[in-house]
This record gives sequence, structure tokens and C-alpha cells, in this order.
Amino acid sequence: MPLKQYGQVGLVGAAMWKYSFQKSIEQRDPTSLRPVVLWQDEGQFFLLPSTDFLFTSTSRSSRVANVLLTQSISGVVATLGGGPAGKAEADAYLSNYGTKIFHSNTDPVSNEYGANLIGRCKQFVVSTNNNYGTNELFMRRNYTGGSSGVNEVFEYELQPSEFSRLRTGGAANRGQVDSIVFKNGAAFKKTGRNWMKVTFTQDFRG
Repeated sequence: MPLKQYGQVGLVGAAMWKYSFQKSIEQRDPTSLRPVVLWQDEGQFFLLPSTDFLFTSTSRSSRVANVLLTQSISGVVATLGGGPAGKAEADAYLSNYGTKIFHSNTDPVSNEYGANLIGRCKQFVVSTNNNYGTNELFMRRNYTGGSSGVNEVFEYELQPSEFSRLRTGGAANRGQVDSIVFKNGAAFKKTGRNWMKVTFTQDFRG
């Protein structure tokens, strides 16, 4: 029941089906049944406050793979009521997704969320200072000295601005779509970190 066709009726219908799926799937015997997937495209429209958090917290034992596709973190927070309470519930809910894939986004909240998720690391910042004096006789500035130094700081390993620079595919990018993939609890062999920049190629033949 697409939202653009059925509006609020479609939204209510999808929420009912989702809730029924969650309740029925948790009653299965996970030792004898195959895995299932809860796939939520434009998932911010179908969030069930409190219920979704509880389900994603425990559904792995019922052999459920939860997949949520959403435009922005801000949309999730708004659906969950907004404000500090909505943000707290959104953070708790999204923390149950161990793998996160970030594509190009202009929402500052989403980009800062991704940067904070990856975290900060020790970096060295080089600073320089040059001093000049004025030679009144020849009316020109002369270099009189300078200094330089190196400061140790903890800064974002990946700056929030990097998320808005990812390629978005299409003819302009020759079908190349960039993303940042984050994986909880394990490092990628290629980078030695738990995040990695990945490029997907769109297939226009289908």
C-alpha cells in the first residue's frame, strides 16, 4: 500500500503488518526455522515508538535481520517525537544496527552522527608564524623572524563534511556511488579500521 497512493491508510496498514510480523516472528523456535529479513525502505515513515527498539534489541535470537533505509537521522528523530526524548530513543534504536552504510547527505545531523560513530583519533597539527617589520627608508617590509610548532590534538578521524562530498551516481559520476561503511566490533582487513570508503557501480542495463 504505497504512501503516495493510499496516504494515511497505507501508513496505518503498513504499521499493522509490521507490528503483526514482529509479534509473530518472536514466537518462532529459532533452532528449527530459517532466517528472515524485516526490510524497511523509507523506514522513517513506519517507525513504531518503543516497539521497534525492543524488537531490534532481541530479534537476533529469533534469527531476524533488520534492514532500515532512511533519508536522514533527523527524519528518524522527528518520527519518534523530536526533542531530547526523540533523539534519545533514535540513538538507542539505531545503536541496534551493527552495520551502517552512509551515502551522500546534506543533513548536518546525519553527517555528525556518522563522524561521531567513527570517532576521533590523535592527530598532529603544524602551526607557523612569520614576523615582518617595515623599513621606512625603502618603504618595504622585511622578514624579521618566525616560529613553528607541532600540536597534538584529538580530531574527527573522518570530518562530517566528507559525507556531503560522496559521489551520488548517475551520468555525471559515470554510475559511481560512494559510501562509508561502518561495521561494529570488527575491522576491515583492507584498512585495519572498523570503517571503510566503498564505491558501488550502478547497473543501468536492467
